Amino acid sequence: MSISDAIYRPFETLIRPLDIPYRPLPSKGPVTVLLHFISMFRGVLIALALCSMVFEVINLTIVWGLSVIVDGVTQQGAAVFLRSEWLLLSVLGFLIFPVMPIVSFVLNTLNSHTLGIAMPAAIQWQGHKAVERQDLAFFHDLYAGQVSSRLQQVSSAVQQQILAGFQSIPRFLMQLMGSVILLSALACSLLCPSSSGSCSTSPSPRGSCRPSSSARAAPPSSAA
Repeated sequence: MSISDAIYRPFETLIRPLDIPYRPLPSKGPVTVLLHFISMFRGVLIALALCSMVFEVINLTIVWGLSVIVDGVTQQGAAVFLRSEWLLLSVLGFLIFPVMPIVSFVLNTLNSHTLGIAMPAAIQWQGHKAVERQDLAFFHDLYAGQVSSRLQQVSSAVQQQILAGFQSIPRFLMQLMGSVILLSALACSLLCPSSSGSCSTSPSPRGSCRPSSSARAAPPSSAA
Protein backbone atom coordinates (compact mmCIF):
# COMPACT_ATOMS: atom_id res chain seq x y z
CA MET A 1 0.00 0.00 0.00
CA SER A 2 1.40 3.38 -1.00
CA ILE A 3 1.49 6.46 1.22
CA SER A 4 -1.39 8.14 -0.65
CA ASP A 5 -3.55 5.04 -0.25
CA ALA A 6 -2.81 4.92 3.47
CA ILE A 7 -3.75 8.60 3.82
CA TYR A 8 -6.86 8.79 1.62
CA ARG A 9 -8.29 5.27 1.93
CA PRO A 10 -10.00 5.96 5.31
CA PHE A 11 -11.84 8.93 3.79
CA GLU A 12 -12.81 6.97 0.66
CA THR A 13 -14.33 4.16 2.72
CA LEU A 14 -16.45 6.34 5.01
CA ILE A 15 -19.29 5.94 2.51
CA ARG A 16 -19.60 2.54 0.82
CA PRO A 17 -22.26 2.88 -1.89
CA LEU A 18 -22.69 -0.85 -2.46
CA ASP A 19 -22.99 -1.67 1.24
CA ILE A 20 -25.81 0.79 1.96
CA PRO A 21 -29.17 -1.02 2.02
CA TYR A 22 -31.86 0.25 -0.28
CA ARG A 23 -34.33 2.73 1.18
CA PRO A 24 -37.44 3.67 -0.78
CA LEU A 25 -37.22 7.21 -2.09
CA PRO A 26 -39.92 9.60 -0.85
CA SER A 27 -42.20 11.21 -3.40
CA LYS A 28 -43.53 14.18 -1.40
CA GLY A 29 -41.17 16.83 -2.76
CA PRO A 30 -37.52 17.90 -3.01
CA VAL A 31 -37.23 18.76 0.70
CA THR A 32 -38.15 15.23 1.74
CA VAL A 33 -35.65 13.83 -0.77
CA LEU A 34 -32.90 15.99 0.74
CA LEU A 35 -33.83 14.93 4.27
CA HIS A 36 -33.85 11.32 3.12
CA PHE A 37 -30.25 11.43 1.91
CA ILE A 38 -29.11 13.66 4.80
CA SER A 39 -30.26 11.00 7.25
CA MET A 40 -28.38 8.42 5.19
CA PHE A 41 -25.05 10.29 5.45
CA ARG A 42 -25.61 12.22 8.67
CA GLY A 43 -22.39 11.08 10.38
CA VAL A 44 -20.10 12.35 7.62
CA LEU A 45 -22.13 15.55 7.21
CA ILE A 46 -21.91 16.35 10.92
CA ALA A 47 -18.14 15.84 10.75
CA LEU A 48 -17.97 18.20 7.76
CA ALA A 49 -19.96 20.89 9.57
CA LEU A 50 -17.82 20.60 12.71
CA CYS A 51 -14.58 20.84 10.72
CA SER A 52 -15.86 23.96 8.94
CA MET A 53 -16.80 25.61 12.23
CA VAL A 54 -13.51 24.68 13.92
CA PHE A 55 -11.56 26.09 10.97
CA GLU A 56 -13.34 29.43 11.24
CA VAL A 57 -12.85 29.52 15.02
CA ILE A 58 -9.10 29.04 14.49
CA ASN A 59 -9.02 31.88 11.95
CA LEU A 60 -10.82 34.27 14.30
CA THR A 61 -8.62 33.24 17.22
CA ILE A 62 -5.50 34.00 15.21
CA VAL A 63 -6.86 37.43 14.27
CA TRP A 64 -7.61 38.17 17.94
CA GLY A 65 -4.18 36.94 18.97
CA LEU A 66 -2.42 39.15 16.44
CA SER A 67 -4.29 42.20 17.72
CA VAL A 68 -3.26 41.34 21.28
CA ILE A 69 0.37 40.96 20.17
CA VAL A 70 0.37 44.33 18.41
CA ASP A 71 -1.13 46.12 21.43
CA GLY A 72 1.17 44.37 23.88
CA VAL A 73 4.36 45.04 21.95
CA THR A 74 3.33 48.67 21.45
CA GLN A 75 2.59 49.30 25.14
CA GLN A 76 5.06 47.00 26.94
CA GLY A 77 7.84 46.36 24.46
CA ALA A 78 8.81 43.14 22.75
CA ALA A 79 10.99 41.70 25.52
CA VAL A 80 8.52 42.33 28.35
CA PHE A 81 5.57 41.08 26.31
CA LEU A 82 7.46 37.92 25.36
CA ARG A 83 8.18 37.11 29.00
CA SER A 84 4.67 37.83 30.22
CA GLU A 85 2.61 36.35 27.38
CA TRP A 86 4.69 33.35 26.32
CA LEU A 87 1.74 31.02 26.87
CA LEU A 88 -0.45 32.99 24.46
CA LEU A 89 2.30 32.97 21.84
CA SER A 90 2.73 29.21 22.26
CA VAL A 91 -0.99 28.60 21.81
CA LEU A 92 -1.12 30.77 18.68
CA GLY A 93 1.91 29.01 17.24
CA PHE A 94 0.33 25.62 17.95
CA LEU A 95 -2.89 26.71 16.22
CA ILE A 96 -1.02 27.99 13.16
CA PHE A 97 0.99 24.77 12.95
CA PRO A 98 0.01 21.93 13.08
CA VAL A 99 -3.67 22.33 14.07
CA MET A 100 -4.75 24.59 11.23
CA PRO A 101 -3.14 22.52 8.40
CA ILE A 102 -4.59 19.31 9.82
CA VAL A 103 -8.11 20.71 10.06
CA SER A 104 -7.82 22.17 6.55
CA PHE A 105 -6.63 18.81 5.19
CA VAL A 106 -9.48 16.90 6.84
CA LEU A 107 -12.03 19.45 5.59
CA ASN A 108 -10.78 19.40 2.00
CA THR A 109 -10.46 15.61 1.92
CA LEU A 110 -13.97 15.09 3.28
CA ASN A 111 -15.26 17.49 0.66
CA SER A 112 -13.37 16.03 -2.31
CA HIS A 113 -13.03 12.30 -1.64
CA THR A 114 -15.92 11.39 0.63
CA LEU A 115 -18.72 13.78 -0.32
CA GLY A 116 -17.46 14.58 -3.81
CA ILE A 117 -17.10 11.01 -5.08
CA ALA A 118 -18.61 8.45 -2.72
CA MET A 119 -21.83 10.31 -1.88
CA PRO A 120 -22.96 10.90 -5.52
CA ALA A 121 -22.15 7.26 -6.29
CA ALA A 122 -24.30 6.14 -3.35
CA ILE A 123 -27.17 8.41 -4.45
CA GLN A 124 -27.00 7.03 -8.00
CA TRP A 125 -26.90 3.49 -6.68
CA GLN A 126 -30.03 4.13 -4.62
CA GLY A 127 -31.66 5.50 -7.79
CA HIS A 128 -30.69 2.40 -9.80
CA LYS A 129 -32.18 0.18 -7.11
CA ALA A 130 -35.38 2.21 -7.26
CA VAL A 131 -35.51 1.85 -11.07
CA GLU A 132 -35.06 -1.91 -10.78
CA ARG A 133 -38.24 -2.13 -8.71
CA GLN A 134 -40.38 -0.41 -11.35
CA ASP A 135 -42.71 -2.37 -13.60
CA LEU A 136 -42.38 -2.52 -17.38
CA ALA A 137 -44.91 0.26 -17.89
CA PHE A 138 -42.40 2.67 -16.39
CA PHE A 139 -40.10 2.19 -19.40
CA HIS A 140 -42.75 2.76 -22.08
CA ASP A 141 -42.17 6.51 -22.10
CA LEU A 142 -38.59 6.59 -20.80
CA TYR A 143 -35.45 5.27 -22.42
CA ALA A 144 -32.43 3.94 -20.56
CA GLY A 145 -30.39 7.02 -21.49
CA GLN A 146 -33.06 9.34 -20.10
CA VAL A 147 -33.18 7.41 -16.83
CA SER A 148 -29.38 7.49 -16.50
CA SER A 149 -29.14 11.22 -17.23
CA ARG A 150 -31.92 11.99 -14.71
CA LEU A 151 -30.15 9.98 -12.05
CA GLN A 152 -26.93 11.92 -12.65
CA GLN A 153 -28.75 15.25 -12.53
CA VAL A 154 -30.57 14.36 -9.33
CA SER A 155 -27.41 13.12 -7.61
CA SER A 156 -25.50 16.27 -8.59
CA ALA A 157 -28.30 18.57 -7.39
CA VAL A 158 -28.66 16.73 -4.09
CA GLN A 159 -24.91 16.82 -3.56
CA GLN A 160 -24.71 20.58 -4.13
CA GLN A 161 -27.58 21.34 -1.77
CA ILE A 162 -26.21 19.09 0.97
CA LEU A 163 -22.73 20.61 0.74
CA ALA A 164 -24.21 24.10 0.85
CA GLY A 165 -26.23 23.20 3.92
CA PHE A 166 -23.46 21.49 5.92
CA GLN A 167 -20.37 23.43 4.83
CA SER A 168 -21.21 26.92 3.62
CA ILE A 169 -24.01 27.76 6.07
CA PRO A 170 -22.20 26.65 9.28
CA ARG A 171 -19.07 28.48 8.15
CA PHE A 172 -21.04 31.65 7.42
CA LEU A 173 -22.83 31.54 10.78
CA MET A 174 -19.56 30.99 12.62
CA GLN A 175 -17.94 33.88 10.74
CA LEU A 176 -20.87 36.14 11.58
CA MET A 177 -21.03 35.30 15.28
CA GLY A 178 -17.24 35.24 15.65
CA SER A 179 -16.84 38.60 13.92
CA VAL A 180 -19.42 40.19 16.23
CA ILE A 181 -17.68 38.78 19.31
CA LEU A 182 -14.25 39.78 18.00
CA LEU A 183 -15.33 43.34 17.19
CA SER A 184 -16.99 43.73 20.57
CA ALA A 185 -13.80 42.55 22.29
CA LEU A 186 -11.60 44.88 20.26
CA ALA A 187 -13.95 47.86 20.62
CA CYS A 188 -12.98 48.40 24.27
CA SER A 189 -9.29 48.74 23.44
CA LEU A 190 -10.10 51.05 20.54
CA LEU A 191 -12.40 53.32 22.57
CA CYS A 192 -10.29 53.59 25.73
CA PRO A 193 -7.40 56.03 25.20
CA SER A 194 -3.96 55.10 26.38
CA SER A 195 -2.48 56.91 29.37
CA SER A 196 0.64 57.96 27.48
CA GLY A 197 -1.33 59.80 24.84
CA SER A 198 -3.74 61.65 27.12
CA CYS A 199 -4.25 65.33 26.51
CA SER A 200 -2.96 67.73 29.15
CA THR A 201 -5.66 70.27 28.42
CA SER A 202 -8.94 70.40 30.28
CA PRO A 203 -12.20 70.52 28.33
CA SER A 204 -14.18 73.71 28.38
CA PRO A 205 -17.94 73.74 29.00
CA ARG A 206 -18.52 74.16 25.28
CA GLY A 207 -16.61 70.95 24.53
CA SER A 208 -13.43 72.48 23.18
CA CYS A 209 -10.05 71.88 24.81
CA ARG A 210 -8.54 74.82 26.65
CA PRO A 211 -5.06 74.91 28.14
CA SER A 212 -4.67 74.38 31.84
CA SER A 213 -3.81 77.26 34.20
CA SER A 214 -0.19 76.17 34.49
CA ALA A 215 0.23 76.20 30.71
CA ARG A 216 -1.29 79.66 30.14
CA ALA A 217 1.16 82.15 28.78
CA ALA A 218 1.65 85.52 30.43
CA PRO A 219 0.41 88.55 28.51
CA PRO A 220 3.09 90.21 26.44
CA SER A 221 4.76 93.17 28.11
CA SER A 222 4.54 96.55 26.56
CA ALA A 223 7.46 97.76 24.54
CA ALA A 224 9.81 100.13 26.26
